Amino acid sequence: MSPYKPIDIDKIKELIATATTAKQKQMYQRGEKNAGGLHPVDADTQQSIDRFKDPLHFNSFDQNLLVEAEQKLQEEQQELGEEQGNSVTKSVDLVGKRKESNEEDKSLVSNTLVIPKKEKINTPIQDKEVESEKKLSEKEDEELTDNSSDSAQEEEEKESEDDENEYNSVFTAVGVCQGKLILDESEKFNLELGGKNYDLFYANTKFWAYRGLKKQIAKTGKDDYPLMVYPKVTHFPNKNQPHNLYFQLVAFDAGNRADIQDSIFTELNDGEFKISGLWQFIPPSRLPCISVFRNYDPKLLEYIKQGEVAKKVQITKATHVPIIWKDSPVQPFRFNPKLKKEEQKPLYFVSIKAKFLPEKNLFLFIEQLAEPTQDVPRFLKTRKEDKMELNKQRNKTRKKSSFKKGIQNRKQSPKSGKKPAPIFKSKG
Repeated sequence: MSPYKPIDIDKIKELIATATTAKQKQMYQRGEKNAGGLHPVDADTQQSIDRFKDPLHFNSFDQNLLVEAEQKLQEEQQELGEEQGNSVTKSVDLVGKRKESNEEDKSLVSNTLVIPKKEKINTPIQDKEVESEKKLSEKEDEELTDNSSDSAQEEEEKESEDDENEYNSVFTAVGVCQGKLILDESEKFNLELGGKNYDLFYANTKFWAYRGLKKQIAKTGKDDYPLMVYPKVTHFPNKNQPHNLYFQLVAFDAGNRADIQDSIFTELNDGEFKISGLWQFIPPSRLPCISVFRNYDPKLLEYIKQGEVAKKVQITKATHVPIIWKDSPVQPFRFNPKLKKEEQKPLYFVSIKAKFLPEKNLFLFIEQLAEPTQDVPRFLKTRKEDKMELNKQRNKTRKKSSFKKGIQNRKQSPKSGKKPAPIFKSKG
């Protein structure tokens, strides 16, 4: 009975192909190199087997050793088979897990229509920074925007309404004024209405209107063209100090727009304005105002978030137009600091036509363009943090300018003839 047992070479090749680790593969390749395909044994077993080759040493005791060697060889083969089976089961489990994960990914893709991407493994500090950035961006969006509509379907339903209702469902303050235009030395226009002069400025996007109006006046000599303007009002903390009102130039009528039916010049008469906004009291004003905010625009919101503080405040700044409106169907909102948010009176969105009164520097209610509603359209508003930051920057610039002026005044002031008293040091 031979102590060596042959091993099938084809089986070894299959084991090499199914090996999961480099160590197993090397072990199977060493077995393949053996010419007869003999299974290697350890040193003790090999020593006992060598004794069987010499018939002089072969006795009953050696026969017992032969049996023990065969048993040991069988145990080693069984252990080798178990390791091979474990490796095969591990590989099968890994393949099964990969299939399950692929099926889960496919189900996610079919449900969300989004291809999952490999996520970067961040450290706990990076995770905290990412979470804080997300919270800050969400908070900034909430503070910059105010959305009173519950769903996008409501906005789509509003868009499908009549043109007049669409126009009245957004924040707006626009009107027509016709008066004498005066061009001062700094190439700026002043608009004379009711014996008062009002500043007439233009935005950078409306420079073409200013340039066209200037050329039209120089060409014709006429200085009282109907103007399409936005009213702008500045209120001061002191209620006894009257507000300041000026106008922003949008367009002018040179007399060639009579054929345009939807033009603002055909809808409104001289001195009439369309005003839509929140009907409320504000602290600096004794009269109730219609607050006109910047309408919501996602692209504008992204631009504001990336801009400087001064630019943010300038774009999101609201215009509070004081209105004389007797017998209004709803009461203007007045904030009560003693009440909670849920206990406050409702805030209404109104749309009216008003007449500008230059002698009082106010607007008088003429007619209602739409029913008051609590469904306020989305708008952009200025954050308190941005206002505080802008005030700090302004205070710094004022201090620097006052300090520079003080230094200049000292340099320009004549020096006195008195010399400073000498300083004597005591000896010792």
